[in-house]
Formats: sequence, structure tokens, C-alpha cells
Amino acid sequence: ITYLTPSYLTVFNILLLLSIIATALTLYQKKIRISHLLMIGGGAFLLTKGLRFINEYVLLALPVLKSNLLVYHYRGQRISKPLYLFIVVIMIIMPIVYMRTTFYTDLKYPVSQKNLPSGNVAFLNYIDKGGTVLNFPNKGGYLLWKLYPKYKIFMDMEVPFLFTDEDFFIVDNAFNDAAVLDKVIAKYNPSFIMVPLNYPTFKRLIKSHSEYVVVFFDDEEVLYVNKTVYPDIAEKFALKKIDPFTLIGKNIALLNEKESEAFMSELFRINKIYPDNGLINQTIAMFLNKKGQYEQAIPYAETIIKNFPELPKGYRLKGDSLLGLKQYEQAVSYYELALKHSDTEAKKSLYKKLWFCFSRLEQYNKAYKALKKAVDIYSPTTPFTDFYNLGLAALQNGKITEALTLFRFAYIKTPSDDVEWKKKIEKQLSNFIITDEKLKNTPLLE
Repeated sequence: ITYLTPSYLTVFNILLLLSIIATALTLYQKKIRISHLLMIGGGAFLLTKGLRFINEYVLLALPVLKSNLLVYHYRGQRISKPLYLFIVVIMIIMPIVYMRTTFYTDLKYPVSQKNLPSGNVAFLNYIDKGGTVLNFPNKGGYLLWKLYPKYKIFMDMEVPFLFTDEDFFIVDNAFNDAAVLDKVIAKYNPSFIMVPLNYPTFKRLIKSHSEYVVVFFDDEEVLYVNKTVYPDIAEKFALKKIDPFTLIGKNIALLNEKESEAFMSELFRINKIYPDNGLINQTIAMFLNKKGQYEQAIPYAETIIKNFPELPKGYRLKGDSLLGLKQYEQAVSYYELALKHSDTEAKKSLYKKLWFCFSRLEQYNKAYKALKKAVDIYSPTTPFTDFYNLGLAALQNGKITEALTLFRFAYIKTPSDDVEWKKKIEKQLSNFIITDEKLKNTPLLE
């Protein structure tokens, strides 16, 4: 039934068509009420302003639909009871399933800060200075709600009627075009600029305005302060070691001890002001796990789980901490939770971690199944070590022929100068009474 459940837009299109037919029929029959006509007319006007007004249209169209049900009644014709019951059951179940699939969410309850610059808002309220904020309009409604009247924003996309197309054109291009940004800054001299994290080119645009420095960031946006307006804020909170735009994917292990200390100091400072920052907690947890401080990393992973239960990273990081503590059973439970929220590519590394945990728990059948899902034996990028490990897992499960094939694949892919691994694989192959000379003569090695 779930697969047969119509999509949100399909249901709307059906209601839209029915409302148009109902309106047309009542107009033709001259039976329409003025109030109903005004309501559906208002809904149609809102619909021209964007798909965000779908729900409003449906609500305003309900009176027309209710008073003009498009149902035909046939006299003298009876429907069989089984078919009647089937239709009734489907009509009862379908709305329930539709509502569940449409509105189901595993976001934080009751309120999630996903896709909101909540960290930057927390910082602005923390410093409590006031001023003007050049903002990206999509998040304007949230900023207005949380910052007004202390701070004034440039534009709120949630109320487009108050702004012209030129306003949107200006603010949109200010984050992408140096000439427009120069003019906006010259005219308004904003105290703060809040730019989305997925606009890394903004760093190049803002270089010509050295008065703006990065002081904070969250999971969505980066916050600049005008140091000519608030020199004390710039002096106290300027980020000198962290580049928020490149933080994702940064290898902290490449930093020396002094650099990592300064780097982490800024992270902890941000975390103290806004402890629910997912990106910050992720970076701190990863850093502590790499240093072997697994118990200290767990609270940061748990914070991610609490605030972003729909994302895999919190479960994965806690699983890594538990793995480091050799609490394999608990680690498995968190890796399995991470699997439920991961895409296909991310699942591969999680299956490898599960293989490792199951192997330590001596649950070899589960270990083999997990690793088999992680290793693509037909991919040219699969390393020889994966073939070797999968061969061992197959061997532990009595899959002799498969193990032999995997060890041979591993031998073929092993670099000639890697003597240690070559001997390791040859040792396994010797159990099958296959000599190195025979291997060299196989068609696969010619």
C-alpha cells in the first residue's frame, strides 16, 4: 500500500482539478455562492505566487468541493459486498498511509534547527550589540523572528510582497558578484554579513573589504562582523585558525601540535556559546577519537544525535568511540542506526566497521555478510586488502572455493614490491596446496 500511496503533488493536482470542475459546474448551473467564489478566487491568486501556497489553496477550495460533491448516484445498481468492503478499507487506509509518509519525520522533536542559522543567531543575541545584518533572504523569516528589534535584516523571503524583484536581485548578486557587493556595502555599511556555507567563493569577494572578519559560524551560515563598527567583537571573537568554508573534510591530523591546539581552542570557544552546533561537535568528536580520548568524545557525539537524529554522523561517531573502548556490541548498535540514515556510498565503510566488530565478537557469519556488502569485487578501485579480508571471512564460514578465489584476486592486485603482503597472501594460498609457481602460470597473471 505504501508504494501505491500517491505523492503530495499528485493529491494536490487531483484536488485542483476537482475544484476547477466543481467551480465550473456551479457557475454553469448558476448555483455558486459569492463567498465560495471569493474564497477559491483568493486561493487561485495565492497559488500564482508560488507552490508554498498549496495548502492555503486547498483550504480555501474546500467549501466549493463540499457543496458540490462530484458523485453520481445510480439507482437499481448494487455493488457486491466484497468489493464494497475492499473499497471502504482502501479509502480508510490510504489517507492514513498518505499522512504518515508525507508528514513522517525523524527530526528533533518538537523543534529542529536543521537548515536554520541558529548558531549565528545565538551568537548575535549573546553579544547583544544590535545593528544591521546583510542576510541571504531564504532565512530572513527566522532571523526576523529571533533578532528583531535589536537587529535589522536586509530581506525576508517569507513575505515577498514587501520587497521588489530588484531587492531580491541585489541581495542575491551581493553574495556572488563583487561589483554588487561593493555597492551594497558602500550604501548600507552593514554591521554583520551572514553568508551560506555553500558559498565558498564569497571569501574571494570579501577580500577587498578587510574590515569584515569571520567571528562565528554554524551548520548553515558564516557570520562576518564589521570591525570598524564593532572593533571589540572582532578583536575578541575573530577566527584566525578556522576556515568554516573548508572545515568539512579537513584532516586535523595534518596539523602540528601547536596548530591543532589553537584550532581546537577556537572550536571549543564556539561550542561554549552555542553547544548544539552539529559541525563543531562533529569536528571535536573526530579529533578526540583520533587522539584516543574516546570517553571524552562520546558527549559530543550524543549532542549530534540529540539535535540531528536524522543524520548518520552522530551514531557513527559514537560507534567509533565505543569501538575504541572495545565495547563492540554497543558499537554495533550505533553503526546499525547510522546505516538507517546513510546513503549507499557511506554504508560501505559502515559495513567494514561492523565486520570488524562482529569479528572481535567471534560472530563470523555476521562478519562475513557485513564485509561482503562493503566490498565490490568487480570494482577496479577495490584494494587488495579488501579481497584478503573478505577471503578470511569466507574461510571462517567454510566457503572454501570463494575464499580461494578472493585470495587469488588479492594476490593478483598486490604490488610486486610489497613483499610482506605478498608472503601473507601466499601463506593463505599454501593451505590450498597452490604454489607461487602455479600462480604465475595462471591465465589471470599472464
